[in-house]
Amino acid sequence: LAADRVREPLARERERAVDGHVELEVQEHAGGRRQVDRPRVVARAPGVARGARVAAEDLGAVGVDHLREVDGLKELWGTSIEHMSLITLILDPNVSDKDKVVDDIKAAVDRIVDLPDHVDPPVVTELESKNQPILEVALSGELPYIQLRKSAFELTQKLEAVPGVARVVKRGYFNQEIWIEADPLLLQQYHVSLAEINQTIAENNISVPGGLLKKDGHDIVIRTSEQVLGVTDISNIVIRKSYQGNDVKISDVATVRDAFEDQKMLYRTNGKRGINLQIIKKENIDTIHLVKTIR
Repeated sequence: LAADRVREPLARERERAVDGHVELEVQEHAGGRRQVDRPRVVARAPGVARGARVAAEDLGAVGVDHLREVDGLKELWGTSIEHMSLITLILDPNVSDKDKVVDDIKAAVDRIVDLPDHVDPPVVTELESKNQPILEVALSGELPYIQLRKSAFELTQKLEAVPGVARVVKRGYFNQEIWIEADPLLLQQYHVSLAEINQTIAENNISVPGGLLKKDGHDIVIRTSEQVLGVTDISNIVIRKSYQGNDVKISDVATVRDAFEDQKMLYRTNGKRGINLQIIKKENIDTIHLVKTIR
């Protein structure tokens, strides 16, 4: 668990990762009874194609120059990583009209017209303390990822059951997939196409509502359901039947295996692959008390 340190008058805690940008900020009143909120705005420009860090840094410098003209800012800094330039702005807590400052920031970003063609339009996001994690739990160890993922799922359920926790955001937690890798030679040998495999799977993985049946004053929902559940089910799906009993199954022409979605960012703790759980609290909940409860 990330340590929570209370300083006068605010506690700020930041983490940055080498292979990405991870920022955790905790802001608490010294007494622990009042949430102190300094409005924060992030301008993000993604999509620096093939451009190394230099391109992202140049892009960030352009954004910072345009945003310096905005009144009502207390802090402004830029961060550049591969394919991304991130500019963070903290509003002056004494500003009278926060919405006007945010509108001025958006207007300044909209005036940036000298962007390369391969850069996506900048995105301006207003960050509020109620949407920021108060704690981050890192799970890691010398065990298969599927076991680590199961532990993260179980811990997430326990954390979400704690009174005062709004939600838990999982980082490094990838969706499970089933991969079907067809062998070109076997496809040719059995005269099977990829289109046939796709159609066969679709026909064997359906869930269609069939209407309502009234019985004894109750409505009974009728549904036609034939859904594959895992690797074994998919492997045994028959693509083509034969009168001689030589049915062609998916396992005859392809390898079916469990996998996970493409992993564009990896999370590590103490050098080991991990999953991070970011805990978001409900509004008007005492941060310090909730942290102690979670621990």
